[in-house]
Amino acid sequence: MTKLFKGFALVAAFVFSMGAAAQTKIAVVDMQAAMQNTQHFKTALESLEATQNMKTFRAELKTIEGDLKAMDERQKKEASTWSQEQAQQFQQQWQYKRQQFESVARNIQGAMQREVGKLQQKMAPHIQQGVQDIVTAQAIDVLLQRNAVLIAGPQFDITPQLTEKLNAAKLAN
Repeated sequence: MTKLFKGFALVAAFVFSMGAAAQTKIAVVDMQAAMQNTQHFKTALESLEATQNMKTFRAELKTIEGDLKAMDERQKKEASTWSQEQAQQFQQQWQYKRQQFESVARNIQGAMQREVGKLQQKMAPHIQQGVQDIVTAQAIDVLLQRNAVLIAGPQFDITPQLTEKLNAAKLAN
């Protein structure tokens, strides 16, 4: 009952404050998307992909994926003729290959996450400054994270403007 009363009170407060809200400028931003859409971010990931280590990981992943597909084909063709021991041995080999695949995939994912973390750290002050500049320039009263809002038209989204500011920023290497 108390929750219901609080809910009604919240709705009433919202309805009665609509006059004040008409003068309040609200916007949304997705700082993660703004960062990921920058040329800095794209260049850093391209550089990571170009490293010999990443190329080796990708090649290894592709080889293991091919091995797993070949093993699947072999199983489809030959499994009906296998003894229980052969089936168990095959299953162990397949599990081993699958673990190798997952290990290499984790290495790739870890390298990507480390690079994204570095970029976030490097870009954080620029993101904060860019948001502040946009909020000031557009006289925004309330700024919400895009993912915290169910519906917001594109006219409320300042993410593209933030991306432009980040692209213009000179980041230290």
